[in-house]
Amino acid sequence: TGDTQFASTLTGGSNGLTVTGDLDLDGAASGLTSVSVSGTSDLDANITTSGSQTYTGAITLTANTTLTSTSDAISASTIDGGYDLTIASGAAQSLTSAIGSSTALTSINVSTTSGNLTLGDDITVTGTGTDAMIFNAGSSTAAGTSTGGNIIISGSPTFTTGSGGRMTYYTGSVSGSTGLTSLIGSGSHRFRYNSDETTTNYSAALSSGKYAIYREQPTLTITADDETVTYSTAPSESVTITGMQNGDASATVVTTDASISISGDTSTSGNYIIGDHTITPSAAASTYGYGFSYST
Repeated sequence: TGDTQFASTLTGGSNGLTVTGDLDLDGAASGLTSVSVSGTSDLDANITTSGSQTYTGAITLTANTTLTSTSDAISASTIDGGYDLTIASGAAQSLTSAIGSSTALTSINVSTTSGNLTLGDDITVTGTGTDAMIFNAGSSTAAGTSTGGNIIISGSPTFTTGSGGRMTYYTGSVSGSTGLTSLIGSGSHRFRYNSDETTTNYSAALSSGKYAIYREQPTLTITADDETVTYSTAPSESVTITGMQNGDASATVVTTDASISISGDTSTSGNYIIGDHTITPSAAASTYGYGFSYST
């Protein structure tokens, strides 16, 4: 009870830490079952628990800090301080208080092992690199699997980095990632699929700004268009592509167009003779990580 300061490493064994008052932590805390702080928290070191972490009052970072719970969520009020913040949660996680509103963080990396990650308030960092903001829902689930956790955007939060900084949102399914399409911008070509933080199944490089990367792999259907030609006239093959997500355009979703083969008899001069000829597309390559289905 009252203000508590830990200047050296704190190891909890099978115990939890409850502070009724303010916490000033200058040494790492690990092996705890839980942490609960009713006042403000001044964090200068990492905290690892097997259970929940609850910070009712404002958090101020005075060094790069990692908060890890191997099986539970981390509940925090406002967080400020010009340092890197990593939050690794073993369960569904919500960030619904402002982060970096008084003093911007340098960078932020928030993940859930499994479960949704809900972002519901403004986050500001000064980072200008590819790691300025990283959010990852369901980090233990491999690319190609849509379950395991989604990014949920609640309300209309604003996410701000330094000039040229990247914001990367790793999520599960297109339909389950509420609010993410609007946040990134439908039709912005900033969506990737069948990928995660360790696996890249798209060819279009990322630059600065916002990107959503889904573990789900949507399927594009490439259908050969019907065509009628006059004998001795070469066919002009074309296809129709359907199944795009997030406002992606058919003109950009393939890096290599489908190959076209045409069956049926030809004359001795190599022209297609009168009759039906099956047009078959195949072997397209994806820009953003889509799968393909082909229709003759």
